[in-house]
Amino acid sequence: MTADHPTHAAHDAAHQTPGDHGAQTGQSDHITHGHRTHHFDPARAERLVSEDRQQMLPAEQILTAAGLAPGQVMVDLGAGPGFFTLPAARIVGPKGRVYAADIQPQLLEMCRQRAAEAGITGIETVHSEESHVPLPDAVADRVFIAFVLHESDDPVAFLREARRLLRPGGEVAIVDWHKTEGTPGPPLEHRVSEDELAALAAQADLCVAPTPTHHRSENYYVVRLAPATTP
Repeated sequence: MTADHPTHAAHDAAHQTPGDHGAQTGQSDHITHGHRTHHFDPARAERLVSEDRQQMLPAEQILTAAGLAPGQVMVDLGAGPGFFTLPAARIVGPKGRVYAADIQPQLLEMCRQRAAEAGITGIETVHSEESHVPLPDAVADRVFIAFVLHESDDPVAFLREARRLLRPGGEVAIVDWHKTEGTPGPPLEHRVSEDELAALAAQADLCVAPTPTHHRSENYYVVRLAPATTP
């Protein structure tokens, strides 16, 4: 999982973009396994924090749209080298905390190094599995899942695990590619539309939160999910 995050099918070079794990180089950024790609190639991890990607994906604006605020605790599922983790730590500040969870230790080490170089504290890296994060129940105000859900082998189990991590009043924030021709991202058949997300969320006892995100992009969406029932 890389968040930047767990990884889906080996994207054809024509579909690789600075915002979706790669650039148009003619080479795959993923190590394939069966019909899916489960591991982003760490040798290409710099693309996940490239200037092009930063321009396409304004991290602080996206995180604010996800409801992140000073003093909160956030779990970044599929944090990779920390594209969203580091700006999240800046937003939550010294009274908050960010857990960066990923299945690839190499990417978590890169996240730690980037945070140290930037002088950013309040980040804890967590080596996890796709649908099992070794953190306690109800640990987070926000569980952030950016460009990861479309890569999950079992998105419902993945969302259930995200829900488990929520504190009362917390939300899961999903950022993913629009399922629209002509937009950046993986092949359309691998994408999850907003309607499909709502259906998957319902199976995980989550529902779309009524709070508007006030952030729009022609390339991606930001959706906030809240528990449908009280634990």
